[in-house]
Formats: sequence, C-alpha cells, structure tokens
Amino acid sequence: MTPQDLRILKSLVAVAWADGRFAKSESSVLDGLLSAFGASDAEASELREWAKRSRSLDDVPVDELSKEDREVLLGNAAVMSGADGKRAKEEDAVLEQLATRLGFTDAEVEKILESAKDGALQLGTRGLEDA
Repeated sequence: MTPQDLRILKSLVAVAWADGRFAKSESSVLDGLLSAFGASDAEASELREWAKRSRSLDDVPVDELSKEDREVLLGNAAVMSGADGKRAKEEDAVLEQLATRLGFTDAEVEKILESAKDGALQLGTRGLEDA
C-alpha cells in the first residue's frame, strides 16, 4: 500500500468512529477496503490494531492527498458512515468536516456522495488501472 492509501484508510476509520463506536459492519467495510487496496497481512494487522481506539480526523493528515485520492476518500467515507444501516448525525457532521478539509465545493460533494449511494466501494481509476 502507498502512504496515500494508508491515509485514506485511517481517515475512514476516523469517520467510522464519529458516532463513538467502530461497529462490526464498519470493520467488515474496512476489511474489504484492505483487500481492495492490496494491503499486506502486516499492514492489515497494523490498521486493524489502529482502529481499536477512538480516532478523529485530526489523527490523519489528508492535505497531502491528490484530488483523485480525496475523491476516493470522501466516497468511501459516505459508504463507511452508512455501513451499520444508518448514518448518525455525528457521522453527517464528520462527512461535512471531511469535505471541507478536502477542499471540495458543495457541487463536488453532492456529486461524490451521490456516486456512493449504491454502497459500492469506490477506488477511482487508480485502483482500476492497478487491478
């Protein structure tokens, strides 16, 4: 995995913790993403261990992500926040905070979140090209 991939996944863990817990369904989404991003066993173990403690967006620097990586992050954050079947108001707030930190306009946010509504894991073209 690249350092950018790790930042994306750690940010998703922070989104999952927004409602004060890291649900089993969120852990399942993380497992799928670890596989999709090609995490080694050691990387997956390290990230699962990191996810055991409550995290926030302040724990992960996202300012070094490319625009495509930021889109991947926000789309998957929307999927992660709804993984347990409902999106808590805290998760909505963290999505808004994340979108602001990532520098997206309202129109861009709407487009990215709309593309994530079907629950599909969005890896962007980088992920498709590497497959």
